[in-house]
Amino acid sequence: MVGDILEFDDELTIHLSFRSRLYGNPEYHYIQLIMADGKKKKLYPEVHLPMSMDCEKLSDMETEAYEYTATFHPRNILLINEYGGCSQFINQIQMIEDFYITESETEKEYDDADFVGIKFEYGGKAAGGIFA
Repeated sequence: MVGDILEFDDELTIHLSFRSRLYGNPEYHYIQLIMADGKKKKLYPEVHLPMSMDCEKLSDMETEAYEYTATFHPRNILLINEYGGCSQFINQIQMIEDFYITESETEKEYDDADFVGIKFEYGGKAAGGIFA
């Protein structure tokens, strides 16, 4: 997938995994990343396309915790192309600076979210990385 430039008609799906002590129905709004070139990039979901949130209870944790995976289509694919495609974009991520995830009914923020990984699916291919 290295160097895959996205076309406007290509479908890109992003899977973003995070852990939290909160159990509920989180709603993903955005994540802001700091890239290797020092620029800040936000990944927003395209609100007109389907989005899902899967939840799994983590049994190996001392305290009750859950792992969520937000699956969405980004509305801003051109920023991914700025870095030469999906794999290159993932390789340039330095850290997560900010995020906005809320409980869908109460709008309480998931401010304890600990991000686990990110995966891009495009044209039957996949590229991913983990957050340390």
